[in-house]
Amino acid sequence: MRPLNDFVLDDGYRLGLGAFETISVKNGKGILLPYHLERLLNALDTLEIPMPLSLEEDIAYHISRMPVNEDVLRISVSQNNTVWETRKNAYTNEHYTQGFSLIFSSTRRNETSPLTGIKSLNQGDNFLQRRLALRSGYDEAVFLNSKGELTEGTVSNLFFISNKQLYTPAANCGLLAGTVRRWLLENYDVKEIHILPNDLESFQEMFISNALLGIMPVFRLGTHNFPERTVTYELLDLYRKMTEGSSGKF
Repeated sequence: MRPLNDFVLDDGYRLGLGAFETISVKNGKGILLPYHLERLLNALDTLEIPMPLSLEEDIAYHISRMPVNEDVLRISVSQNNTVWETRKNAYTNEHYTQGFSLIFSSTRRNETSPLTGIKSLNQGDNFLQRRLALRSGYDEAVFLNSKGELTEGTVSNLFFISNKQLYTPAANCGLLAGTVRRWLLENYDVKEIHILPNDLESFQEMFISNALLGIMPVFRLGTHNFPERTVTYELLDLYRKMTEGSSGKF
């Protein structure tokens, strides 16, 4: 690990040309860690940045030294720096009971940008829109692409349910494919489709996913309400069992 006073002002700092992963840690292990490592490697390859040596060993080392009250590990990699941070996961049981309220962002996602599909350090659009959503009383903002199709949230992937069938925006809509999204696609019947705002009326449930919140129920997106949560809670229960070392299927 590079000491903080040895930090180099490279293109990661100047231009956001770097990548990061935020990993949920439970019982001394990184949840879906192979997915995180593969995604980080792909991002660094896109940015033409070499993978740090002994990264897996370094992850194990930092997890072993995490304070007992912290359960999130973030790795940020640029051309000349690898930065490690730990913190506590901010999501509580109350969030899952209440569910999230989402708003459409006025900023469009660029589905043609190579940065859209990687977890780069260039997160300006995402966090400016997330900050605006939180200030307006919402929990998350959702991007449309240049064609008006739903893509992703500022920090999450989107899932919809109709008659127990799962749907999610297709990757070519312009989104970062999350680790929990990948887990769902590999283990359950999920259809990747193109979704317009007018299509929301055909879905009874919605949830969002990312590495830290796992699976979060959504009760409203824009003016559309999602009254049901049955399948969402079943998936949430199965996801939690997976993180505890057991697994389940529908």
